[in-house]
Amino acid sequence: MKYLKTIKLATISIITSSLLIGCGSDNENENEITDDTTLNITTTTAKTVTLSGVATDPELQGANVYLDLNEDGIYQESELNTTTDDVGNYTLDIPESDIGKPIVVEGGVDRVTKEDFTGQLSILSSATQEEHHITPLTTLIHKYKVENPDMDIEDIESELTIKLGLSSSDELHENTAKEGNEHLLDVALHLEKVAELINMDDKTIQNSSEVYNHIAKELKNDENLSDAITHTIAKNSSLNELSKAKADDLHNELSQLDTHSMSKNSLALSVENIDDAIMNAQNIEVLKEELHKKDDIVVDDTEVQEQQEHRVLTNLGLENLSEEQKQEILDTIDIESVNHHNVDIDKLELDDSTKEDAKKDSIFHKLGLNSLDKVTLELLNIRFELTGFSFKNATPTSVYNKINEKGFLGEDIEFTKTIQDSLNLKSDKDIDSDKQSTSDKDTDSNKQSTSDKDIDSNKQSTSDKDIDSNKKSASDKDTDSNKQSTSNKDIDSDKQSASDKDTDSNKQSASDKDIDSDKKSASNKDIDSDKEIHSDQKIEKN
Repeated sequence: MKYLKTIKLATISIITSSLLIGCGSDNENENEITDDTTLNITTTTAKTVTLSGVATDPELQGANVYLDLNEDGIYQESELNTTTDDVGNYTLDIPESDIGKPIVVEGGVDRVTKEDFTGQLSILSSATQEEHHITPLTTLIHKYKVENPDMDIEDIESELTIKLGLSSSDELHENTAKEGNEHLLDVALHLEKVAELINMDDKTIQNSSEVYNHIAKELKNDENLSDAITHTIAKNSSLNELSKAKADDLHNELSQLDTHSMSKNSLALSVENIDDAIMNAQNIEVLKEELHKKDDIVVDDTEVQEQQEHRVLTNLGLENLSEEQKQEILDTIDIESVNHHNVDIDKLELDDSTKEDAKKDSIFHKLGLNSLDKVTLELLNIRFELTGFSFKNATPTSVYNKINEKGFLGEDIEFTKTIQDSLNLKSDKDIDSDKQSTSDKDTDSNKQSTSDKDIDSNKQSTSDKDIDSNKKSASDKDTDSNKQSTSNKDIDSDKQSASDKDTDSNKQSASDKDIDSDKKSASNKDIDSDKEIHSDQKIEKN
């Protein structure tokens, strides 16, 4: 009997096993495969589809893009995900069977405005769509489908094209940040900024994409997007009077902004300036200004770079450096691609004094201390100087722990309370987020996969020795673990390692009486006045 020449296996996975071939032979070993035997093993896997595009509001850097399998708008570790690059590009390979599920983007930084993206955008995955650009317009399509499940996508796109005043349904899927698409970016930014503002003040919704649901519901019955937004704001019973006034004012300002001659960058920055001014409004009277006509609000192309530089420095907490120091920093970075998360001051080639001042201001910013009035901030600086603390190799953790050392802030109860209240405005989670986002891409990856349970587990398992080690290595986990687990014994230990005698000597040379004298000379009334002003601003901002 001849040997079987070819065996074909069609399986999802290859299972290693013994393969015995042969059913009778003249050879001594019936299971032997002779040299002329050909063994072909064909393997097949579940088919995947590669989807790619740009996540834009405009382009989002370092944003998390994931396939929302259970369509709950919450990223889970089991869901496929990737991260956008410096110009917002992403690629995601998804199973063919999951086509039709939404792809969601959140987090990251707006490449033009240099601000953190706080919203959530989405697109319904499709096998026929060549590019999957994720924009406010594709988000509206997704939510329109959710609110009208019986409608075909083609009918939805046709309806939205008319109601948004577009020339064709193809425009709904274009990259809104692409040059020449400023008319689409105008609509997209209008949608997203109103959604983000409502989301911030409405505690009943999970994220800004839920506002799109409400807009989509209104748009089904309204003739245009403007009416749908107006009705969405009016019907929201969770917004207080000031919040509704802000949302209405933002909608009106963006409707009146003349965008015809604007570039992508000038448009995005102008919208951001209007949004900032309205968000920071203390009362309804302030909202009566015509922001869309103000020269310091509307940005032209010649002012784009200056605006971007200002935003990067401000978000790093470096706005109080001297003009020479700020320029030195700006000369070492590429303003088009950087943001406050990917600038590492330690790696910049700066003068030693500039680097130390920049490190200090940046750390104070992360800890929430930059909002202190000038007198209180100067007194805090004196404390650090008197104890010989160097910011050259400092981290938010080491500075936080130093401030909380027993006796560091002196015996002035009011001064101590002011500092502690400012620190409390920044939670452990905020500081961890700041530290992780300034690290390498692998840290960003870890950040996405770290759940609340992981954080709690890390906190519990960190021993006193781990804390000391973490403080020296200044790792991304320093702030979270050290702040939670640092006990009074840790503080005493730190003081002992610095030498009790040195501390006593420093304390004597500092002299609490001298510091109290400085405070008095600065005038208690001035301090109280400054504190009230900055406190009001900080509370509103947060």
